[in-house]
Amino acid sequence: EPEIEPETGPESEPSFPEEETSAQLEPTPSLPEPKTYTRTDVKFSFGLIVRSNSSNKLVSENLRENETLKKCMSATAKILVQKMASPPPLELLEGDGDGSYLPEAYYDPDVTPVVISIEEQEKGDKPLEKNTKRTLVKASFPVYLRDGNLDEAGREKSSRVLKETKSTVFKALREAVSGGSFLR
Repeated sequence: EPEIEPETGPESEPSFPEEETSAQLEPTPSLPEPKTYTRTDVKFSFGLIVRSNSSNKLVSENLRENETLKKCMSATAKILVQKMASPPPLELLEGDGDGSYLPEAYYDPDVTPVVISIEEQEKGDKPLEKNTKRTLVKASFPVYLRDGNLDEAGREKSSRVLKETKSTVFKALREAVSGGSFLR
């Protein structure tokens, strides 16, 4: 294949008046933030004691199909709907305006939390009672964070919004578990 090299020399370099070049290099602090969002998957984990549906070994049971686990994931989705903003309507994203009315983060209920992995107790660990097994469920839920400007202030703002979102959701999850409403 032929190699293509950039042309060099005075005739290939664009020439701009000095004033225009320096004006283009200065940052413009008054740029509005973009009206776009980026998906971020937030990981979390929880312990779950699984009871076998039969007298057979738990190994044969598909833990991803466990009813209690399904209830946990469903309860997580409900908490996300309660605690986070809904997706903004498309017309607001495409419309004119600075976007200051848009949420910094939202949860889309059409994209549900997912189980990443399930770690079962080691064979040497004693079960709590017959036909039970301890598991550690690792899961994630998607949140959509508003894209900020790419400068340092924009990155700091995105980091702060993600931290606040995690704090709000994790606090609500802990309250639901400790209050007993998580699996109702």
